[in-house]
Amino acid sequence: MSLSRFRQCLPAARYGKKDQNWFLNWLASYTVGKTRTRRVLPITRELVIEFSQSLLENQTLAWQRLQCVRAIEAYRDLVLESSEPCLRDIRQTLSRQEAKEKHT
Repeated sequence: MSLSRFRQCLPAARYGKKDQNWFLNWLASYTVGKTRTRRVLPITRELVIEFSQSLLENQTLAWQRLQCVRAIEAYRDLVLESSEPCLRDIRQTLSRQEAKEKHT
């Protein structure tokens, strides 16, 4: 399964220990209800946005949603060995929301 491959790849990647632990948790949450093809998770902008919105509906803070998107990007990079889809604008939006939340 690709989650076990993700778990194996994370220690050699540039992420800290806390990120590694949370990335695994976020990716496990992301997998719920997703149909895997060739034993890998589908990563599309639409699915990532949909998942982030569902987290928002459950009152998940912006910094946590940002961490989730970073986890999905890490999976995309390490397991799928791809840079697509680009999620930079989603991260930027969440970073702005995080800054607003810090000031309220």
